[in-house]
Amino acid sequence: MEAQVLFVAPFSDLAELALTVIDEKFSDRKSLFHVVKADLQEADTLVKQATDNGIEVIVSRGGTASLIEKKVDVPIVYIQVTVADILQALLKVGKYPENIAIAGFGNMIYGCDELGKILHINLTEILLQNSNEAAPKMEAAVMNGVELVVGDAISVKMSAKYGIKSTLIQSGKESIYRALQTAILIASIRRAEQKKNEQLRAVVDESHDGIVA
Repeated sequence: MEAQVLFVAPFSDLAELALTVIDEKFSDRKSLFHVVKADLQEADTLVKQATDNGIEVIVSRGGTASLIEKKVDVPIVYIQVTVADILQALLKVGKYPENIAIAGFGNMIYGCDELGKILHINLTEILLQNSNEAAPKMEAAVMNGVELVVGDAISVKMSAKYGIKSTLIQSGKESIYRALQTAILIASIRRAEQKKNEQLRAVVDESHDGIVA
C-alpha cells in the first residue's frame, strides 16, 4: 500500500520519535507513513514532490507546518505542543534564570504566558510570523535581558547566533500519536470521497453514452 501520510520533522530527534511511534502503534500500517527530516527551506521541495506522488495528508509542527500549509493544497495536521513539553524543556536546563523567553510560531506557543505566573518567572513571548523575524526578535531579546530561550528549531538556532542559552521544545509520543491518528482518519475520508466522486462520474458518463446512443 502506498504512503498516504507524510510526516515532516524539523529536526532529527522528532523524526526518530515519529518512527518509534509508528512502529509501536501502527505496526500493521507502517506503509501508510513516510517520515522525512526537513527544515523550513528543505520542506518546500519535499512536500511538493510528495503531493505529486499521492500523499493525502501532511503532519508537521511549528514554523515548518505553517510554511507547508501556505504551499500545498492538502490538509495539514499540526503536532500540538503541550505545557508538559515546555516544562520538560525547562527541566533539561536544570537551574534556569528568571528572564526567560518562549519563542516560536503561534501554533506552538499560544497561551504559554500563563506559565510565567505558575513558575514565578519573568516570561516573555517571542511570536514569529515567519522565519525572517527570528533574527531581529532574538536581537531584541538580548537587549531586553533575556537569558534563556525555550523554543522551536529556528528559535534555538538563532539564539545560538546571538549568544543566548536555549533549549528545544520536544514533542512527546502522545502528541505525535494523536497527530498521526488524525492524519489517518483524514486520509481515509479523502480516499472515500474520491471513490464516491469516481463512481458518480462513471454513472454520469454511462448515462451520457446512453443518451447519445
